[in-house]
Amino acid sequence: MEEVPFDDRYVPRVEIDWSRSAWWWIPLTRAIQPAMRMNALAISLVAMVAATLGLQGGQRLFRPEWQPVFDWYAAPAGYWPRPIGWGRDVLLSLLSLERMGLAELGFLTFALLWLALIVGVLGGVLARRSLVELGQRTVAAWGESVRIVFSRWQSFMWAMGMHFVGIFTLLLPFVALGLFSRLGDVAAAVAGVLLLVCFPLVFAVGRFVLSGVVCFPLSVCAIAAEKKADAFEGFSRSNAYFFQRPALTALCLLCLLAVGWVGEQVVWWTISSGWWLIRGTYLLSGGASQLAADRYVAAGNWLAMALVAAYWFSFFWSGMAALYLVLRRSVDHTDLDELDSLESPVERSLPEIPSTPPPPPESSSADTSPT
Repeated sequence: MEEVPFDDRYVPRVEIDWSRSAWWWIPLTRAIQPAMRMNALAISLVAMVAATLGLQGGQRLFRPEWQPVFDWYAAPAGYWPRPIGWGRDVLLSLLSLERMGLAELGFLTFALLWLALIVGVLGGVLARRSLVELGQRTVAAWGESVRIVFSRWQSFMWAMGMHFVGIFTLLLPFVALGLFSRLGDVAAAVAGVLLLVCFPLVFAVGRFVLSGVVCFPLSVCAIAAEKKADAFEGFSRSNAYFFQRPALTALCLLCLLAVGWVGEQVVWWTISSGWWLIRGTYLLSGGASQLAADRYVAAGNWLAMALVAAYWFSFFWSGMAALYLVLRRSVDHTDLDELDSLESPVERSLPEIPSTPPPPPESSSADTSPT
């Protein structure tokens, strides 16, 4: 055996294609790009203002005994991150029921339906644009995104309604047991035993509740992404992806929370520094009265805080779009760029094939015989 000198040996260079091996890293880290655009912040601000006005209108309409407080542009107290603190405050305000009467039940139903409409439709527009940008790495047209989402607004509403119907259906036996327990001590004992017998239904009810909280944003992304998708497809896809990959979902959410905090710092410093310079220049060079200047400056201060809060609404849907793309590829092995698009209104028809001319008739020569 011939010995090869060490100097003549070489180690082959191995290159890693990060776009294939770490494909999940690209949509997760780029989720802040579509969320920080001015158009996305404006739509998010409109959605948050519309949601707040609708909830306040529901309070005046139903007049529940408990009055939820929705202060979405103020930072929550404590150590909670900003988006988690807002969600916690809203949920606690909606669920802190001292008693459940017709007014409270009506307001709760109205609030959930109103939030599903505003958040689903306007959030669907933001999710659609984020899906296209993160999956196909191109900027989607606003007109196409709006037409796709508004043509499926009933599916967005029914995606949340399916959870309500499922929970209500599963709770009907317990309503019957509660009414039966009022008939006397013996009936109460029988109803108590049947209550324990029906205890396994707690898993089904809890799954619907968890699906309504966690899977509803994924169902919105599914309806906005898949071809001619409806509420049932969004419901089934979101539940299949989440319950098959709960650990991956948690890891992606932690990564998105860190990425979102970076985006918040960029948006906050951009808006704060720009507004500080504009406000100072206006106050130094303006000739308006001090009362009018303070009034306009206060409105500008509110708008600056509101845009920072609107960033989290925009980033929420951008992050959910990134999470949906990652889960869909992990479970279904679907490429990131496979998304629904509007069909072209111009009908493309094949060119007409020219007809083949008939073959010329065979010339038959008359038999001539010599005379």
